[in-house]
Amino acid sequence: MNFLKKVADWYFSKRTLPYWCILIIDCSIVFVCGLFAMYLANGGNYFVANFWQIVLGLFICLIPFIVFFKVFHTYSGIIRYSSFVDLQRLVLATLCGSAVMLVLGLIERFTSIDTDAIDFPGPFPTVMIFTGSTLLMWLVRVIVKRIFDTFN
Repeated sequence: MNFLKKVADWYFSKRTLPYWCILIIDCSIVFVCGLFAMYLANGGNYFVANFWQIVLGLFICLIPFIVFFKVFHTYSGIIRYSSFVDLQRLVLATLCGSAVMLVLGLIERFTSIDTDAIDFPGPFPTVMIFTGSTLLMWLVRVIVKRIFDTFN
């Protein structure tokens, strides 16, 4: 319990979490949601057999998410002061990132480009990634805000 108090005291002091930490948390959420969505959409055997292709595809798909996180400034604010406008920006950023990811997946499937080394998510996993990552990023911000309000 002492460790949690130290972490809370550090986080809720005047210093805040650097923006790159928030970006890493958001990217991690998108990546983990991508792994989960690919597992649910394709099954465990496919997931295990093509694990590294899926990981490479998700890392490539993180690039548009990072770009849209930057465009919509989703990580530049202080999480504990998040508002409804910040949550709307998260939706827009993940929606745009998911749209680019969907286009990449459709290009891979409907062209003759040989991409055996990369496995981009299809339409169903993309919707799951959008929904899951948006909800988890909202949840992180709401929980941090509630903890901050509780400690103050």
